[in-house]
Amino acid sequence: MNDEIASSKELLKSYTNSCERKRHEAENLNNEISRLEALVRRFKDNNEEYIKIKKTVEEEVNKLLTDGKALLQFAVASVFKSIRRNPEEYNNLLGYDLPSSGSLLYIEGYKDMILDESKELYDKLLKHFTDSIMDNTVDPVIHPTPN
Repeated sequence: MNDEIASSKELLKSYTNSCERKRHEAENLNNEISRLEALVRRFKDNNEEYIKIKKTVEEEVNKLLTDGKALLQFAVASVFKSIRRNPEEYNNLLGYDLPSSGSLLYIEGYKDMILDESKELYDKLLKHFTDSIMDNTVDPVIHPTPN
């Protein structure tokens, strides 16, 4: 009986310690939430600074997307995406049933569809890269490195 009581006391002590650790973790998380909310409020209050940073990031992303190799990869990806989204539209082109005369004019008909897909993909890439860079730019502000 004494062993059961001692065992129960040890178990209770272990649960108490575990609850105390969880309480400290919750307190730390609440402090982190408060700090992040203050950071967001500061950004909202100083929207011009955020817009300036975002504009700079967009310009850098634009430079990246105008790189020759990146543009070529982008163009190829756009064509493949367009074909995947509208395979029935490209049956004749992919089936090698091109008319012998005027092939260039025939292929030219696909240009607008591919350009639309390219524009859509470009906009998505611009947003993705901008958001990604903004997240990485904001992260050091959230978690500054110790001096």
